[in-house]
Amino acid sequence: MHGYSGFDNYAGPEFESVSARAQTWEMAAKDAGTLIVGREDTVHLQAESASCINAVMLEDPDGKELKADWKTVKPNELLTTSQCRCSFFSFVHVD
Repeated sequence: MHGYSGFDNYAGPEFESVSARAQTWEMAAKDAGTLIVGREDTVHLQAESASCINAVMLEDPDGKELKADWKTVKPNELLTTSQCRCSFFSFVHVD
């Protein structure tokens, strides 16, 4: 942000403006083939931007939503840890 305060130049904070539109999240290539059935796993999810995330939910094959622990590790990547030891998930919801 740049402007004027009276006759002086003002250089304010810098920030990135990000669209709030829906995104497609994908598992990082480095995690493909590393998940083991019956074990708690950590997965990297990637999209265009990982800002403004409120929650990450996993949906098991029966449709039950399960909360996942997560943190932002890069501007376009989340690190998620599932508490469920299911064989697979049908959907991942990132809100």
